[in-house]
Amino acid sequence: MLSPLGSALMFMGSFAPLFALFAIRTHNRALRWSLVGIAVAGVTATLTLIWIGRRTEPAPIHLTRVRPRDAEVVSYLVTYLLPFLLAPDPSGTDIVALVLFLCVIAILYIRSNMVYVNPVLALLGWHLFAAETESNVLWILSRRSDIKSENIQAVNIVGNVWIRREDRE
Repeated sequence: MLSPLGSALMFMGSFAPLFALFAIRTHNRALRWSLVGIAVAGVTATLTLIWIGRRTEPAPIHLTRVRPRDAEVVSYLVTYLLPFLLAPDPSGTDIVALVLFLCVIAILYIRSNMVYVNPVLALLGWHLFAAETESNVLWILSRRSDIKSENIQAVNIVGNVWIRREDRE
């Protein structure tokens, strides 16, 4: 289970492009820079998790079942249509409604275990897998698109999310 901070960071990272799109669409200077800050913080959180995964000593893991989950990125990209529905000059009530809507999305996203689906990671060439060991269910991030039930070396970055250490690293 992810900590609340880990969940928030994963959410911010995965929705960083959405916040950037909102920033591009709005004419409100203060709102624009707030959204840019949130987007930058989200990308920074994502890159930090990758950096930690590459610098930490990996542990051996035997995967008994592996399922690719890359297609799930597309399943929630519908929320990325929101910036195009938002007026370029949102009123105060528009902003409050949008923040409340994003809070609902965040809660549903976290409770439905979607925090592992991250378009930023996909854009950077990372693939997502749901994997089972003899005793746990894990989420594996890998540069390879073809993980099978096998022994791997991986680093736990947050909650039950692991980054596979590739042979060439």
